[in-house]
This record gives sequence, C-alpha cells and structure tokens, in this order.
Amino acid sequence: MLISRRRLLAVGASASAVLVAGPVTAQSLTAVAVGTSGKEADSQAYFAAELGLFKKHGLEVKINTLAPALLASAVAGGELQFGDSNLISIGAAREKNINFLLVAAGGAYSSNAPTTLMVTSPNNPAKTAKDLNGKVIAGVSLGGLDDMVAHAWMDRNGGDATSIKFIALAPGEMLPALERGTIDAALLPEPALSAERARVRVLGKAYDAVATRFLIAGWFASAEWASKNPATVKAFADAITEAGQWANANREKAAIILEKYTKIAPDPANPVTHITFAPALDPTLIQPVIDAGVRYKIFARPFTAAEIMWK
Repeated sequence: MLISRRRLLAVGASASAVLVAGPVTAQSLTAVAVGTSGKEADSQAYFAAELGLFKKHGLEVKINTLAPALLASAVAGGELQFGDSNLISIGAAREKNINFLLVAAGGAYSSNAPTTLMVTSPNNPAKTAKDLNGKVIAGVSLGGLDDMVAHAWMDRNGGDATSIKFIALAPGEMLPALERGTIDAALLPEPALSAERARVRVLGKAYDAVATRFLIAGWFASAEWASKNPATVKAFADAITEAGQWANANREKAAIILEKYTKIAPDPANPVTHITFAPALDPTLIQPVIDAGVRYKIFARPFTAAEIMWK
C-alpha cells in the first residue's frame, strides 16, 4: 500500500496541534544522535520526528536505523546518545560492566493483544513445543529477549529448551527462512506478523512465558553521559513519552508513519495488532523480565528494576 500525499498531509496537519507556540531556532537546538532497530515496539522516535516533538523539546535529532547488535556498542562508544533495546540486552550489558540506564519506556507486551507470536510454516509438521525439540528457532536478537523467550516457551509448554538452536534474523528474513526450511519456527513481530499472516501458522503466544504484561523495549543512554546531560535526557524522554501517547491515541496515523520508515505495507485482510506504548517507566513492568533473565542464567544475580532506571 503506497502512502498517498493526502494521507501524509493529514499526519502533518496533526503535528501542528502538538507543537509549542513560537519558532525554535536551529541555534537553540541540542543535537543528538539516536539509534533504533526499527521495530514497532520502539518506533516513538519516528513519530517524534514526524510530529516535530523533538524540536518542541529543544532537540535536533538524527535517527539511525541499525541492527540491534550494533546499538549498544554505538551508545557505549559515544557515536549515539540514545538507543532502544529490549530489557534483556540492557541488563546483559550491565553484566559486562557497561553501565546503561533506561530513560524512557517503549512498547509493552499484553497477552490480550500480542504483537509477537511463535509461528512456523504451514508446511512444517510442528504443532507443539515438543515438536520443536532439536530444531532451529529464530528471533530478532541473539542473547536478547527473543532468545530467552524461545527457551522459556519451550520449557513452559513441554519442550526441551536445551535442545534448540536459536539464531537471530531480521523480521523480513524470517518468512523466507521458514519457507526454505532453514528454520523451523520464528518469533515474528508486527508489522511483519500481520503482513505475512496468511503465509504462517501460529504455534503460540511465546511472550506469555515471561508474563502476561511486561515492558518489551526501552530507550537507554550511557549512565555516565546521562549524569552529565540531565536536561537533554529529560527533553528526549519527554519527547519519546509524548510520541507514545500520541501513537496510542492515533493508531491509523501512527501506522502511516511506521509504514513510511519500515517499508512494510499492511495487508488489508489481516489488520495489524498495534503495540501499546507504556506511559512511563514502571518497575512492575520491568521486573518480570529481569526475574526471567535470572532464571535462565542470563544475569548472574538478581537485581531490581530501579537499578537500571534513570532517576
């Protein structure tokens, strides 16, 4: 589905309602570089850019879409000031003495409206977790949330998590791999999930193995950099939060922006289940992920959500 000029103008018109009165000069803006993996769970940066929310909060933002594995190193090295990631990856960096802090919430998982599902090819004989013993499962992040979820789902549903091979693939690579038979199942996220729904068979709501509701993704910064730039961190967090609130209330307009950046056109026959963005960093939505990480020995010791949250 192509984005018509009229539809984009409608989105642009909505932006005028959220901009502050009065011009913001380029000289007054603080320049920051932001990295995103391009998933809907952390797409607020796209909305904030299109709606002018970054400039409203005094920021000149350059958005870089990168593979998840590159984001952490780019933030740690100072090439990016902010990045998005799943909570397991942020906690795993902490285990390696890379001190990241969550500064804003991304999308939250809800069992009532799952935006990532465990799927297989219609031609694959697997119907249960046990049928995937010894097989290959793909997700978007090796050593991240999907990796842990795949193992937790196997254990919770009668499979042998120790027997699987988990690999990382971009969402657009998952369906071809399923059809070739090079993988047996995949944790397929939106919007690819709905766009390809007719070409996959759902095995289950794998994220339920962590909790029925939890924070999937968050925006993070280096703790050292954040301590030296608190005003910029607050401005970024405010813009991201406002963008998420706007997206929650304007699903159709948000979908147009998401399509522009992801280049994935929705299938009219299979409407997208859009993610809900958490209104704030909530420890109760973060702790279940940490606890699951401890259970699966991703984290060497238990810790609280507050320890990875920007104050």
